[in-house]
Amino acid sequence: MASSADDLHSMMESTLAVETNAEYEAHMASEIAIMEEGRLKILDKVADPFRRKASARVEHWTKLDGSELATILEIGWFVDFTDDGRKISRIIEFIDTSVASKTIGELAEGGYNMEKTAATAIT
Repeated sequence: MASSADDLHSMMESTLAVETNAEYEAHMASEIAIMEEGRLKILDKVADPFRRKASARVEHWTKLDGSELATILEIGWFVDFTDDGRKISRIIEFIDTSVASKTIGELAEGGYNMEKTAATAIT
């Protein structure tokens, strides 16, 4: 599914962060660069073609480079489509932040520097 040029991607945590497509792509490129392995399992999905909305709940399994730890995050996406239904106009993402925060803390304790790795991946 294509996304519109002015599509916004929001991540819902304790605060709302809104990113443009370019900002989201840059953010994800740095995360993908440090992943050794990843899998996605769709748990639930719903589409409403009349209201041009959809949602999905997934389980995302990831193992980062140089880590013995594997992380399972639960992610929910709520998607709005343009009036013609051909492009995504907005995505709201909910992430299980308690698991993500715990894993980042464990990696940091082991000497893993996510900011340095992400900066290296972008250049």
